[in-house]
Amino acid sequence: MDLVAPRDGIEIPLAGSFADLRTDAGAPLLDADIAAHLDEQLEIARRAASAVNHDLQDVVTCCRADGLEAGPLADELSRRFFVDAQGAIARAKAIGEICEVAEEFCKDAIYLKATLASEPRIPSPLRRAMNWAVGSS
Repeated sequence: MDLVAPRDGIEIPLAGSFADLRTDAGAPLLDADIAAHLDEQLEIARRAASAVNHDLQDVVTCCRADGLEAGPLADELSRRFFVDAQGAIARAKAIGEICEVAEEFCKDAIYLKATLASEPRIPSPLRRAMNWAVGSS
């Protein structure tokens, strides 16, 4: 199962269920009712992100921006641009939009956007798409 670990230490399943999470001893990490509730909330978040063509992993990335090394994301966007320019531009725009919104509760999100939007290793169409998003900082 693909997981993303947020600051509080509880991993967010990108596929599967919160019920699949286990302690080191193999016991369920969460009560079944709580796991079901979190699964419902995650599905709502996925649908909301999908409604505006955002990937949930990008939402998590912007919301966890503090301490995040932007280099690997910049490299990934650059590689993707040469394989699927249109998809890479859409993702760059989405990251810019998500980071703008995430700044309300994670101040570093806007710094992540600014870092990526000014990164010379990223092709200029991606930087423009990211910086154009929402109110562009």
